[in-house]
Amino acid sequence: MAFGRLGGFDPLVDIEALANIRIMKDLDEVAGAVEDEQSFIAFLDALADDFPLRWEHCEVDSVFEAAAAWGESSSPRWKAGGDQNPWRRCAQILLGGKYYE
Repeated sequence: MAFGRLGGFDPLVDIEALANIRIMKDLDEVAGAVEDEQSFIAFLDALADDFPLRWEHCEVDSVFEAAAAWGESSSPRWKAGGDQNPWRRCAQILLGGKYYE
């Protein structure tokens, strides 16, 4: 959590930081629950509701570039892991486009 200039609680900064954590957790949970086409579409709805609030990238092309880069960098871990659901993997890659630099 962030603190104000004097080391005390800064409500504006700290509430925003908590909101960012909450939204990210919610989107992570929705992405983690994706199992099929219907749940993937529900994830896309949740992602659209969040865009572009608190996103690292606000242009669609930047989001897709970041998603592709995150997907590429996380591919070895995904292949080595036990979860091979392609719908969930697609959701996770798109979510990676929100914050990956």
